[in-house]
Amino acid sequence: MDRLRRAWRRLEAAHDAVFVARWRTELRREARREEEELLGVPLLEAMGAQSPVSYYALEVYPWLLTRTHQLHVSRGIDRLSGSACC
Repeated sequence: MDRLRRAWRRLEAAHDAVFVARWRTELRREARREEEELLGVPLLEAMGAQSPVSYYALEVYPWLLTRTHQLHVSRGIDRLSGSACC
C-alpha cells in the first residue's frame, strides 16, 4: 500500500511538472490582478467615487441570491439572519 502511495505521488509530481508548472506564474499573476481589481471597487466607493460596476451588477443579483441560498442550505443553515434570500 505504501508503495502504491509513493507511486501515486510521483505520478502527481510528474503531472504537475508537465501540465501545471508552465502556467503557474501566469495563473498567479492573473489571480493577483483580479484580486486587486476586486479590492479597488470598495476602495473607490469608500472614497466617494461612484462605482462603474454597480449598474452592471444589477444583472447579477438574482443569480447571487440564488447561489447564496444554495450555499447556506448545503451547509445546513436553514435561514440567514439579515439576508434577503430566504
